[in-house]
Amino acid sequence: MNRVDGRYRSKLDKLSPLVSEAALISYRLRVEAEWLLHLSESAEIDFELSANAKQKLTAVIKEADPEGLLRVKELEKTTNHDVKAVEYYLREVLVGENDRTLAFIHFACTSEDINNLS
Repeated sequence: MNRVDGRYRSKLDKLSPLVSEAALISYRLRVEAEWLLHLSESAEIDFELSANAKQKLTAVIKEADPEGLLRVKELEKTTNHDVKAVEYYLREVLVGENDRTLAFIHFACTSEDINNLS
């Protein structure tokens, strides 16, 4: 993950799974994925995730894909926004899902919501 992390990587090597930029991106992805799963299970929200989408989101939650983290960084270059890049990446992960499902990514959240939990 040295390609993602910044200048303090060498000083925090042992803690990098928890405090690196890569870790922060993976936590943001996890929060967004967990939120989308939660919304799909809520009686108050009228949408369902396909089994395929649930499987993909569960994979994002369980373990960060190093290439996915790099993709988030690529997206951030064009969005100029770290959390928006995470949102766009999840849209790519869920490509092929219906537009209604994709519309619920980051639903009712601010970037601060995602960052605070991450």
